[in-house]
Amino acid sequence: MRRVQIGMLLLFGSLGFAQEGWEREHEAGARAAKQARFADAEKLLLQSEREARRNAETSPLLARSLLDLAEVYRTEGNYGEAQARYEEALKIYTRQSGEDSLQVAEVLNKHAELYKTLNDYAKAEPLLQRSLEIRQRKLPADSGEVAQVQNDLGELYTATGALDKAGPLLNAALTTRQKTGEENEAVAETLEALGLYYRKTGKTSQAESSYRKAVGIFGKTVGGEHPDYANAMEGLALFYSERRQFDLAVPLLQRILEIREKVFGPEHHDVAVSLDEIGLATLQQRQYRSAISSYERSVKIWEKIFGPESEVLSPDLNNLAAAYEGLSNYTAAEPLLQRAVRIDEKALGPTARTWRLICIIWQRCCT
Repeated sequence: MRRVQIGMLLLFGSLGFAQEGWEREHEAGARAAKQARFADAEKLLLQSEREARRNAETSPLLARSLLDLAEVYRTEGNYGEAQARYEEALKIYTRQSGEDSLQVAEVLNKHAELYKTLNDYAKAEPLLQRSLEIRQRKLPADSGEVAQVQNDLGELYTATGALDKAGPLLNAALTTRQKTGEENEAVAETLEALGLYYRKTGKTSQAESSYRKAVGIFGKTVGGEHPDYANAMEGLALFYSERRQFDLAVPLLQRILEIREKVFGPEHHDVAVSLDEIGLATLQQRQYRSAISSYERSVKIWEKIFGPESEVLSPDLNNLAAAYEGLSNYTAAEPLLQRAVRIDEKALGPTARTWRLICIIWQRCCT
């Protein structure tokens, strides 16, 4: 899940040195992040980081600032800055509290979300497993902190197809979170995750119900302009797309894109995701010009984020080529397919060329 989670100031209430400046900036930054004012949050949390660095004794405050700033950077799509701060926060907490501390578990959990955003599940999984192990050993089994890692690890297993592992974790997280009320953001987060799990296990009625509940809760708690609301609505839209209910899916996808562009700007990771989703829905409806417009934008964003040779680009290049082929514009389609072949071959080896050529032949036969 792409939510940003800012830590609690209460962790440092007993420190005996002056921290008024740090608290003021950090608290304001936390409020801004909660309200999805991420540019403001970044500035304020950077200031709290500077305040903390002024005194070596303030390293607990520095670690908190680093971790919360990393969350904002991750949400903004500034992955390099996020990575550096997760790593520094981990070093500070490990030195202060030990490698099995709850503070370390928190960093591991949040750092894993960065890797999940980048689809690097191999790096995310051991971090989440370690975080869950620490929290289960030190906290009650039904604590909110344990439920958070169960939720995040369940999401990972759903994404990687380990559904037998995902279901028990997500259901355990939901049971714990519902103890504090049926309509809070934590419950909505897990309902959203369960929606995808149910989609992948073919439980369509449960999937739609979970997504609808998540959208409704986020609408009440954070409002209809917040990225968490957009993320939950995205799951519902993709559910409808998979069922080819495009009359329901496409308006939702367009609304999600509007929210993300407003919150993050036109070149954000999540904007590219929305463009891909709209591109595929319009391509499936043979609305080729609309699909081309969406995919051309998303390709530019992915190039900026991951580089022009990233394997992330290959599906978009292939679908963009398919849209051009739908218009019988083979001159435009051919170099896109050739580029996709080169990327696949570099990432997956020579056999990728064979599979890509099969895709090309199939597409042209079906056009």
